[in-house]
Amino acid sequence: MYKLLLINLLLSVSIWATEVVATVNGKAITRQDIDRFIAKSIPGAKYSMMTHSQQQKVINQLIERELYLKVAKKEGIENDPQFAIELKKVKENLMLDMWMKKRLDNIKISNSKIWDYYINHSSKFHRSAMASARHILVTTRAEAREIIRELETSSNIKAKFIQLAKNRSTGPSAKNGGDLGWFPKDQMVPEFSNATFALRKGQITH
Repeated sequence: MYKLLLINLLLSVSIWATEVVATVNGKAITRQDIDRFIAKSIPGAKYSMMTHSQQQKVINQLIERELYLKVAKKEGIENDPQFAIELKKVKENLMLDMWMKKRLDNIKISNSKIWDYYINHSSKFHRSAMASARHILVTTRAEAREIIRELETSSNIKAKFIQLAKNRSTGPSAKNGGDLGWFPKDQMVPEFSNATFALRKGQITH
C-alpha cells in the first residue's frame, strides 16, 4: 500500500509539473515553466498564493516572451556576432554559478566546529548590558512627588506612566510616553544610568 501511495504521489507531482496552462504557436507553457519564471523574477512568491489576475499576468508575460522569442529568431538574431559573445558570457556565468553551488553544497560544518569558532571568537558575540526605560521630566519636586503618588495608587502602572508622560513631561520623549528605547549604561548620564540599571523590571524611581 505504501509503495502504491508513493507511486500515485509521484505521478500526481509529475502531472502537476507538466500541466499545460497555455499554448503559443504550438509550444506548451507548463506549470513548471511558470514556477521557474516566478522563482527568477519574483523571489519568494508562489503561483498558488497569487490572485487570479496576478496568475494571468504571469501567464501573459510568458506568452509575450514566447512571441518575442519567435520574432527574434525570425529576424536572425542568432546570427548576430554580438549574440555569440553574449551567449558565451551567459554560459560562463551559469557554469561558475553551478560550480559554486556544488562546492557550497559539499561543505559540511559540524556542531563541534561551530562551537570551537564561538569559543575562539566569543568577544565578537558579546554586547554591553542594555536597559529599556521611560522617564517623566518635571520642573519641581512637588510635581514629581505628586506623579509618584498617582503611579503608586494606579492598578496599571505602565499605562498610567505613559499617560502622565504624555500629559505632564517637559522632555522631548513626552510624545512617545516617555519611552527612551534600549540603551547601554554608558550612553546616559551616570545618575540616570545607575538608577535605571539598579531597578527591576516594572519598578519606578525618582
